[in-house]
Amino acid sequence: VDPIILKDLKLCIRMRTRVAQSMFGGGDVGHKYFLDVLVYCLTMLRSLPTGTVKVDKHVDETEGSYSYDENRFSALDVEVEEVEEDEDEEMFPMAVPRPISDTKPVTLEELMGSDDRNDAVLFLFTLDELMAMISNQYNVLFKNIKMNREQGIPESAIMDQLLETAVTSNFAIQKVQQLEMELQAQHEHLTTPCRLLSTLVMPEITAHVDDTLRNHAAKKCA
Repeated sequence: VDPIILKDLKLCIRMRTRVAQSMFGGGDVGHKYFLDVLVYCLTMLRSLPTGTVKVDKHVDETEGSYSYDENRFSALDVEVEEVEEDEDEEMFPMAVPRPISDTKPVTLEELMGSDDRNDAVLFLFTLDELMAMISNQYNVLFKNIKMNREQGIPESAIMDQLLETAVTSNFAIQKVQQLEMELQAQHEHLTTPCRLLSTLVMPEITAHVDDTLRNHAAKKCA
């Protein structure tokens, strides 16, 4: 196992724990299960042989200096590691049981065709249409203001169109707020932009990884 993988995994666990404690009161059940899975993966990887980081050292005879293919800022990590030593024992136990989910596992096909994902897609498409409408309104307003100045028309002549643009923006904001409330009423877990995007993006990433693994396995077996 590459030591860098273990280091990055510990960093992921540490940052996810800190953010959940500082912003979400420790996190929900889904966060706890995901964190338990990460810790379990770390304990399993720790039990495997650890590879050594190979440092390629080159000598520049013309300048009499050395250059290394390594992190030049690695010395700065020492202070961070000393501060985080107190967290290691509690946050990274040496052995943990395999996490068991309380809910029934969801298949990839169910994720791709789930109602919450479809509703999230419709919400973002509607949001995009509303933002395009506002953008077009202000582009037209800007062009009219510029044309009026070139023709010497008083700036007060644009007030009616400016009010119409403001009303359109206010309508779009209210529409988005209504859509957000309806989406959260139907799907309680879609309460943050991060969860909304993960509902859309993660199934596609999972499908891509699954397809890559299947193709790789098929080539190996052929």
